[in-house]
Amino acid sequence: MTTENTERRHKARRRVLQKAQISFGFSGSTIDCLIANESQFGLLVETDAPVTLPDDILIRINNGETKPAIVRWMLGTKIGIEFKRRNEIPAKDTLRQKAVKDLESVKTRISMLKTETFCHDREIMTMVRDVEDSFNKLCRKLAEH
Repeated sequence: MTTENTERRHKARRRVLQKAQISFGFSGSTIDCLIANESQFGLLVETDAPVTLPDDILIRINNGETKPAIVRWMLGTKIGIEFKRRNEIPAKDTLRQKAVKDLESVKTRISMLKTETFCHDREIMTMVRDVEDSFNKLCRKLAEH
């Protein structure tokens, strides 16, 4: 068993204090962060408040460089990030497939809304239909690209 003070990394990190942004999700949401230390394989970043992130992210460093990465751990405001190796970076077709899968999940959620117990509320059902219409327009527009 390792103690908290035992270094478990194979490569040492160097201390850095540099602003960056974490980008994630289909919408490209971003969170500002501060790079605390780095190695050739990853970063330790800190955010202003604890956050929840997906595994796959992009880290945008203020020097303009953007790297695909994987969140390995999160503890409070600290996040351990590992850079993806070239063979781990998905092709555009794979990204498109993931986006389609995400959209299908949204469509399922919209359908579930229509069957919820509040379906007798006219205003809510009108809003759900509007969301469904907008969603279908978005899917058609994305299919054009």
